[in-house]
Amino acid sequence: MKRLVVASMKQGAGKTTIITGIARNISAKCIYLKPFGDRMVYLKKRLWDHDAALMTGLLDLRHPPEVLSIGFDHSKLRYMHDEDGIRNRLGEMIRSVSGEEGFDTAGSTEPTREPPQRLSPGVLFVEGGKDLQYGSFVHLDPLSICRFLDAELLLILHGDDNSIMDQVTHFGKWIHRSGIRTRGVILNRIHDPEDFRDTYLPDLEMTGPEVVGIIPHHPELERLTIRGIADSILAKVIAGETRLDRPVNHVFVGAMSVDAARRNPLFQREGKLIITGGDRSDMILAALETDSAGIILTNNIIPPPSIISRAAEREIPLMVVPHDTYTITMQINRLEPLLTDRDEEKIRIIEKLVADNVDIPRILE
Repeated sequence: MKRLVVASMKQGAGKTTIITGIARNISAKCIYLKPFGDRMVYLKKRLWDHDAALMTGLLDLRHPPEVLSIGFDHSKLRYMHDEDGIRNRLGEMIRSVSGEEGFDTAGSTEPTREPPQRLSPGVLFVEGGKDLQYGSFVHLDPLSICRFLDAELLLILHGDDNSIMDQVTHFGKWIHRSGIRTRGVILNRIHDPEDFRDTYLPDLEMTGPEVVGIIPHHPELERLTIRGIADSILAKVIAGETRLDRPVNHVFVGAMSVDAARRNPLFQREGKLIITGGDRSDMILAALETDSAGIILTNNIIPPPSIISRAAEREIPLMVVPHDTYTITMQINRLEPLLTDRDEEKIRIIEKLVADNVDIPRILE
């Protein structure tokens, strides 16, 4: 079985997106692990990683998402497992998720040139944490995982042109000293791929790591959805549940008078998310009369039943949160547009982008 550790130099590079795109473009059996979870979800007294839950659905894995991660917290993992314990735990997880016997982790922390016993043909994707250093203290950084599994490293990078050049140059120097085998570098969300190829690619090819994909920026993939926001800020949905997958085009804070809001051009735009107090019935009703994607009510104040009924009739999600307007606005501003298995259009876009711009056979050879 082909073993790939998919890592990045910084958070939000698109590791899960790339794994999704590759998996959707091959017919081989795919299994997935995220040993050190960094996007914790707690629901119905169960704890799992968001990306693990996504891949469980997309790859039709037999096991629940909570078994795809070893842990989430450095302090707990430090006392639960030493280095040998982590190595053995990884082997147990692969045998469990794949449903096949015959896989052993490498016997030492040094990379082996001859792989240990192999499973049947397929691909094991192991997603690293938010950057190359994350998890080093508990032996779950991408470099350690590559050594334990005798796997190859696939690096995903994103950023502006100069940032990418810095990342690739640093990685090229680092990888030569590590002894880790690589499957190359994928550059993600590049705004002008053609200009990047002409201006920077010749220099990149001299640094060592092979560029196996340059994926253009696609604005649709950057949009948040009402469901994604509601899940991230733990909002309680009290109306409009059928339209939670609607995309959010921009956020409008309704802290002014209704007359001032109506004079603001942003208030008239389609697909806006309104953040206002639950006691602002006038602002809520004004938002319900426009094409709002959703309304967040702060300070745990629930509006009158007549307003909730009006939101249900208009199919505009109405959500309640315990925090104040400023806190919720700052939380939303920091959110990443995380992919879910309900985002069918986004998944189709990712599948095509990866098929058109990534050398998948080169990665999996």
